[in-house]
Amino acid sequence: MPAPVVSYLNYPIYSAASDGTFIVTSGGGGGKDYGIEDKLEAHTYNPETQKIVTIDAAAAGCVVDSINYNSTVGLLNQQQQQQQQQNGLNEQIFCCMRLQVNLFCGCSDRECLIMKVDDSNGLQILHRFGTEQTKKRLIVARFSPSGEYIISGGEDKILRVWRVIVEQPQAKETAASQQQQLQLQQQQQQQEVRTELVSEIQASIGDIRDVTMSDDSHLGAEAAAASSNKKVDEPPPAASAAAAAAAAAAKLVEVCSICCDSSSPCCQLALSADHQRVAIGLANGSCKVFDRRLKLLGKQAAHELPVTGLCFLQDGQLLVSTSADYSVAILDTSPRKLLRCSSCCCCSFLVLLLFLAAGFVLLQHMLYVGQQQMLLRQQALTSGNLEATLGDILAERLQQQQQQQQQQQQQQQQQPYKEQPKPRGKSPHDEL
Repeated sequence: MPAPVVSYLNYPIYSAASDGTFIVTSGGGGGKDYGIEDKLEAHTYNPETQKIVTIDAAAAGCVVDSINYNSTVGLLNQQQQQQQQQNGLNEQIFCCMRLQVNLFCGCSDRECLIMKVDDSNGLQILHRFGTEQTKKRLIVARFSPSGEYIISGGEDKILRVWRVIVEQPQAKETAASQQQQLQLQQQQQQQEVRTELVSEIQASIGDIRDVTMSDDSHLGAEAAAASSNKKVDEPPPAASAAAAAAAAAAKLVEVCSICCDSSSPCCQLALSADHQRVAIGLANGSCKVFDRRLKLLGKQAAHELPVTGLCFLQDGQLLVSTSADYSVAILDTSPRKLLRCSSCCCCSFLVLLLFLAAGFVLLQHMLYVGQQQMLLRQQALTSGNLEATLGDILAERLQQQQQQQQQQQQQQQQQPYKEQPKPRGKSPHDEL
């Protein structure tokens, strides 16, 4: 996996989520008194710089934890709602249409928030709820897979199931289906979101740290539809099953036991929109990406502190990772990048193997040649074939004698010039 591209915000980040286009982050340091304000911001990804760009902010008044996203909300047909109220039945409601709403939710100290981001209005907080029911700090609030519910929990050890209701004007019966869809899209800007408390379940375990719900969470809605705004001491079986499915968070522990390092706990988990990739964030600041069979596709160190948020962008091609060290890391998880990275590693490994093989062959050849020369000499000595050896000795001696003779000749040539007497002049006595 290629090295991540890191951006920095001006506050420690404690939570992050994305709808595939927009990224919502939250963090801070306790307010202005501590020098770092609590922030709730929306960002987009810039493909040129490969970094995030802040586009808007909302006044949440606190740090928003466990931010998550859901694209749809189940809306009950008004005629069926009236029929259910008249008959007083808690049977299944089969006619339910899905509305594209693109909502984010999270929790602060003692309340839950529903948010929305779009190009026209930016980041908005649509609804706050749960203040009256919550007595202690909330830790988590998440959408159900269908978007019909929000499940919250915290230090009070109470699991609360909230039904999400979007006030949507009913289209005329005479209108065509395409016209109805256009009306729904135009009326999204005017939608109002509210919530109803469906059930409260006292947990026997400690503080509730994480919650989830199964894919059939709509079964709990029908059974608890008549108990709007009422605390249910003994919830119906369907509601109990849907809420008890929050224990499915144990799957996270199972996945982490397979994917995480024994020396570094798993902090975050994200699933791509096409359900083809799973990403986990570790306490040592690194991220891992797996395919749907939990085969490791790549690992990269992204932060100095534990990962606090994970989300995918562009249909799972990019992974966004955040941390309390102010950093936002963008990791490219596309098959092209992963394949290029793996091919480069393979090529480097093959080149290294070729160099090692060539060096080994050369060393083996040198050892072989030296061994053959030693064997030939030993065979020559043992077989009595001393001609080559004697010839070498005689040649060396002749060469030494020639060198000695040359040295002697040079010395003789130099001596006459040094010892030759000077000529004597003529004397008168020579004639006598």
